[in-house]
Amino acid sequence: MLLSTTLKLCREHHACKGQYALLVQALGPDWGDDQLIPLTLLLDLQAEGWTATSNAIWALRAVPAEQAEARDRVAASWCVDMLGAIPGPPEHTRAVQVLRAFASGLATIEDVQKAVRDAWAAWAARDARAARDAWAARAARDARAARDARDASVLRFLLEMEAGND
Repeated sequence: MLLSTTLKLCREHHACKGQYALLVQALGPDWGDDQLIPLTLLLDLQAEGWTATSNAIWALRAVPAEQAEARDRVAASWCVDMLGAIPGPPEHTRAVQVLRAFASGLATIEDVQKAVRDAWAAWAARDARAARDAWAARAARDARAARDARDASVLRFLLEMEAGND
């Protein structure tokens, strides 16, 4: 199934007025309000000021209801491409695998939701550990700095005492 939208759906989903005007102009006056516009056509349109990729991604929200599942699978595939290159905890890798399975029709949206929740929790725990480690490192640096200042003060006192004994 080729994902598509219509001019009517674009308006109903509050398309950007400027980009919508460019789309209407590029399609021409004979394009019907309910005539399907393949999203691949949005990628191919050439017009001054037309932002093809972002408009095609935006248009994913304005597909007919019967294309919603296919849209979700395309979006999952795109997310996999974006997320797959980011190293992370095992839960992140698992979420990418589940998104791939979902994009191929081998996992449910519930599987995706659980995998994403687990990945977020793992990232949050990782961030909390990093923050705790950073705080501990700062505290250790501060303690070292305090010891160094104390040691310098004692050394200065001893040196000045020695100098006074000469």
